[in-house]
Amino acid sequence: MTTPRPLDMSFICRLSLMWQAAVTVTLAHMAPTSLTAEMIARAGPMGPLAAAFLAVCVLVAVLDLIINDLLPDRYVLRCAERYRWLGVAGIGIVYLFLATTAAVGRVADGEWVLIAAYLGHAVLCLWWAVACVLIEYRTAMAATKELPC
Repeated sequence: MTTPRPLDMSFICRLSLMWQAAVTVTLAHMAPTSLTAEMIARAGPMGPLAAAFLAVCVLVAVLDLIINDLLPDRYVLRCAERYRWLGVAGIGIVYLFLATTAAVGRVADGEWVLIAAYLGHAVLCLWWAVACVLIEYRTAMAATKELPC
């Protein structure tokens, strides 16, 4: 019998980012009068596409969290594990898109808080993705003992 992998800070960070993105997607679809739904509607035809892309990124992140972090070692989804940074970067790009489209034009009372939150989530997602790529690069360079130049 194999034991599950220990949970690390990467798991907790991804869980937090995925949870917030899942809340955003749920608000956009289940509460049509919410600020999130209004921001997506204000984005024009790209708004629903961004929401759908965010939903796909959340679905892939949930599968990655369950299969690669919670299940035993014999269950591994290698492509999701290797490219998880790409999904988190996608979530960050959607948040950046929503914040910038919401900031264009007249900002309603209290909407600036959601814009600031979206910008904060975008920065965190993109920072995590860049950090993962750099860690993977440094690990590969240390394994080959070669300089990249």
